[in-house]
Amino acid sequence: MNDPAERILALCRALEACAAGMDELRNEHPVHAQPCVADDAPLWGGSVGSKVNGAAYWFDDIEPVYGELDELIRFAPADLHARVLSDARIRALAPAIHRVRAAYERDKELLQARFLVEADDGPQRLGRIIAEESYWALGDELREALGTSRRILVAGSGPLPITALCIGATLDVHVTCVERDPACHALGERLIAMSGREEHFETVESDILALTSFADYDAIVGVVLLGVGTEGDEASSKARIARHIIAHMTPGTRMVLRNPHGLGRLLYPSLDLGEEPDVDVRRLVPQVGPDHPYRSGLVVAERRAPGADHAH
Repeated sequence: MNDPAERILALCRALEACAAGMDELRNEHPVHAQPCVADDAPLWGGSVGSKVNGAAYWFDDIEPVYGELDELIRFAPADLHARVLSDARIRALAPAIHRVRAAYERDKELLQARFLVEADDGPQRLGRIIAEESYWALGDELREALGTSRRILVAGSGPLPITALCIGATLDVHVTCVERDPACHALGERLIAMSGREEHFETVESDILALTSFADYDAIVGVVLLGVGTEGDEASSKARIARHIIAHMTPGTRMVLRNPHGLGRLLYPSLDLGEEPDVDVRRLVPQVGPDHPYRSGLVVAERRAPGADHAH
């Protein structure tokens, strides 16, 4: 049997090679050139590695790579985490892999969102997706972190705002979705309207960095790809957004960011806030291993009231 650490290295090298020509490929096979969806067409064209409803897209060749890499990460034991993350060869590949993952997930979400809004049975499909994804989008960790929050802002909600939709469909809350990309914002609005729970939502087209007051919210939630771009400078952008939110939070408001841990760091940059003045920061890391599928962790930050003691 192949050494899984060496196999992960090979897959990471394949993704780095993709990063070198990704921009050109995205221009040659843009995601807006999708075919119309027939009434009986599947949401996706089939299993990993197949083309989406018969169309060609820039990420077709890396579908099998991600299929295998994600499966290796899914149930990786602790010793494999340590071996892989201590490998300097793999660590050097991480920035390129993060850039590819950001483009890959954004473009696939754009496609899926467009298929949903065009499909005759779009509301039914969306309802099934919300039901199937609620465990992964929420989980015990996010529910615990949100606590009694009732006014929630989701930053970088995207064209397919699954995290926001699962929160709004599952919990008794009001959700504000903030998305800076106009096309993604417009698609997110349409999907929220299709969900049948639009009275629980509002949407704002804005960069989260342009917002300077979060007093109207109990919690600000950021998805794992928050701030991760495809331009090659994503390493510090999530931390910059986190510090911006913290700087403008009032006591009693908490920031809850999805954050990779373990081998998830191969796919997404990890956030390390360190110590923040007058702010309690804690990290929730789900158990992983052969009996526990990988889930992203959380970074939770809450500003203390003036004169309050540190949380224990």
